[in-house]
Amino acid sequence: MKKRLYKITLDFIDHIGVTSEDSSEEVNSKKMLVLLAIFMSIGGLMWGSLLAFFSLYQAMIIPYAYVLLSLFNLLFLHQSKQLQVPRFFQITISLLLPFTLQWLLGGFISSGIVMLWAVLSLIGTIALFEGKNVYGWLLFFIFLTLLSIWLEPYIVGFKPNIFTPAVSRNLIIINIIMIFSIVFVLSKIKVDQDLLVKKELDTAYEKLHITKEEIEIKSELLSDAFKDITQSIRYAERIQKAMLGSPQGLIDLFRQGFVFFKPRDGVSGDFFWHTTIQSTLDSNPKKLVVVADCTGHGIPGAFMTMLGNALLDEVVNEKQRVKPDEILYEMDRKVIANLHQRGQNDQVNDGMDMAVLIIDEVTREACFAGAKLPLWMVCKGKITEIKGSKFPVGSTQYKVAKQYDCNNFKFEPETTFYLFSDGYQDQFGGDKGRKYLRKRFREFLLSISVHSLTEQHQMLEQEFNEWQDVYSQTDDVLVIGVHI
Repeated sequence: MKKRLYKITLDFIDHIGVTSEDSSEEVNSKKMLVLLAIFMSIGGLMWGSLLAFFSLYQAMIIPYAYVLLSLFNLLFLHQSKQLQVPRFFQITISLLLPFTLQWLLGGFISSGIVMLWAVLSLIGTIALFEGKNVYGWLLFFIFLTLLSIWLEPYIVGFKPNIFTPAVSRNLIIINIIMIFSIVFVLSKIKVDQDLLVKKELDTAYEKLHITKEEIEIKSELLSDAFKDITQSIRYAERIQKAMLGSPQGLIDLFRQGFVFFKPRDGVSGDFFWHTTIQSTLDSNPKKLVVVADCTGHGIPGAFMTMLGNALLDEVVNEKQRVKPDEILYEMDRKVIANLHQRGQNDQVNDGMDMAVLIIDEVTREACFAGAKLPLWMVCKGKITEIKGSKFPVGSTQYKVAKQYDCNNFKFEPETTFYLFSDGYQDQFGGDKGRKYLRKRFREFLLSISVHSLTEQHQMLEQEFNEWQDVYSQTDDVLVIGVHI
């Protein structure tokens, strides 16, 4: 019961004038201010009652006034939440009033050296100011002590007749006992608080140690999982490269060519596909190049590329679809059939953007069809665009029939064809963290088109890296260039 009452009392004291924004130093200073006011008010009540008993009503006013002033000061502290003014006021009255009472009672001996209570307030300044700026209060205490010594011969006559040497001696004993008792209690409170803080710190440290061990265990698990995922992605990347073919195969198909291929997450949702086709109606072999940008990137995009690659092989090589628009129509049908189980609730509106280019190098004729992706051609310093359809391959959310147009055209010698996904132009970067954009990409391709395709590949990579700078890669990047 005593421990509970002691704890409740300390909790009440801890909350007087304290706010959640206070630092730990401010909280400790406010707590010590309250304790100083309370314990010295106990002394004030004791002295006021004693002086009332001796019928010394004029002197009685000073200790009782101290109690009232301390009470109002604590109320002001609690209401204002300020520390500076209540702290200054409490220390001032705690130093002045004991000396004033001593002067009214005839000096050091006759008053029982009541100025010793001022020593208690002087000790309190160390805690109230956290050991800072306390020397001014020490000088003030010394000044009051020296002033008392100087006034001693003049105030001896104020000594009450009832204060015999025996009474004065008893007062000295009472003052010393009370002051030392208060110092002991304050020290006990300080030790209890330090032990409580130490216990809380030990508990916090123990929890922190346990948390640290848990974090280390989870970190190891995450590290192992990351290694497994990384190894899986690398293995998937090798499988994807093996199935989709190497850039060198496409480059060897033409007189000059390049493939700038930069997956965002190891494996890619962009892919390219190429082959040589021989039509039964035409003796000239034709070269077919496909660039596709599948929904998503990383692992989901990689699954789509595998599907797209397999379907292209089936459509072109097995079913002998050799016109770009026919290829897109057939791919659209098969992607929907593979991903969208009509009549079920788990339909997925995924697909791919695709550009299909067929070139006859003998007749210098070409045909192109695009599903949201265009074809750019550069010849004699001029860039020409053939737009693709607004419909992607796959996806069933469109309420109108899809249409893929085949664009047949002749081209002049020394023409460079560019097929690409939207990853390059959508990359964030530059000074303001904006997209590269199609216009800048078009102008850059035109500016580097005078160089060999090997040099163009290097320039594209350098431009991309410089633009990206500190920004993360936005999407998979695929740019193909072939020169006829």
